[in-house]
Amino acid sequence: MLVAGPTGSGKTSSSYAPLQEVSGPAVNTVTIEDPVEYALPHATQIGINPKMGVTFGSGLRTVLRQDANVIFVGEMRDQESFAISVRAPLSGHFVVSTLHASDTVSALTALRNRDLDRQVLADALQLLISQHLVQSQVALGVAGGAVLGAVLLFALVQAHVMHPVVRERMPGTMELAGTVLRGLGQQHPGAGAVEAGPKAR
Repeated sequence: MLVAGPTGSGKTSSSYAPLQEVSGPAVNTVTIEDPVEYALPHATQIGINPKMGVTFGSGLRTVLRQDANVIFVGEMRDQESFAISVRAPLSGHFVVSTLHASDTVSALTALRNRDLDRQVLADALQLLISQHLVQSQVALGVAGGAVLGAVLLFALVQAHVMHPVVRERMPGTMELAGTVLRGLGQQHPGAGAVEAGPKAR
């Protein structure tokens, strides 16, 4: 699961939403961040410290040896962290990370420019989200807020389908998604319509 967006758009906050749901005493969850921004119960959180030799790459190698179920990489910065993060899901790890990019197309372009194996990338990447902050003076409205909530919920639905850890920790996700959409359609006809075409996100 990869969350893309410009600086300050809330990528880490969005990443922590599913982490808080799937993390628990029975799930080995590890985060690697620079710096650690949120306290996550039942998780091992590692802060990057290059002076001590702790980088995203070295942290990822250590975490994989510990056989973590869920891994959050605060940001994929160098070739090593890109390569390890993309290959980790192939061995059963649920990996969440962020990437500086203006939209999903730019994020995919950035991944391809890292000389990653396209077949490995296609197998590993199950969900790509792009987000931007809405200016405070723009009123989102009830219908807009409902649509935004539905979009975030379907991100979790995709993760639910994708990984057994998510299915185990959130067994009612699919039913909840159906309930939300039915309610959205009844209260705000047309609010759930999604724009089709290359500009749709």
